[in-house]
Amino acid sequence: MILLDTNVISELPASKPPMSVEDMLIAAVAQANDCVLATRNVTDFDFLPGLVLVNPWT
Repeated sequence: MILLDTNVISELPASKPPMSVEDMLIAAVAQANDCVLATRNVTDFDFLPGLVLVNPWT
C-alpha cells in the first residue's frame, strides 16, 4: 500500500491535471535525494517547487 500526504496533494494546483501515483513517487524520490529529474514530460512536473528538471532530448 502507498500512503500519500493529503496536505501535499491538496497544495497541487487545481489547473493541472491530477498526477499519477507513479509520477508523484518519481518526483518525491528525485526531490528527497536532491537529484535532477530527466524526463521528456517536463510539463508534468514543472509546477512542483524545488524539483530540478531537465529534458535531455531537447
